[in-house]
Amino acid sequence: MPAKSVKQRQLMGLAKGNPSAVSKKNKGVLAMSKEQLSDFAATPEAGLPLVATAKPPAPIPKKRTKPTVKGQQGQIDKMLKGAKKNG
Repeated sequence: MPAKSVKQRQLMGLAKGNPSAVSKKNKGVLAMSKEQLSDFAATPEAGLPLVATAKPPAPIPKKRTKPTVKGQQGQIDKMLKGAKKNG
């Protein structure tokens, strides 16, 4: 599997060659096999971004619609009250 960024490739090479130099937050890569680390570390750097994006961009939330006229909500409430009295 090829590395997705230059930094990822460098980390895999470091984990393969000098595991004690890997920082605490990256200790999870040490669970990978030597063969997997070699595959990542052997990726050519040409065309790779320096850092891969961790998360895709968040979707834009939909806006809630509110009554456009102040009296509209009041009219709706009156109609509902009238329906309860008659029904």
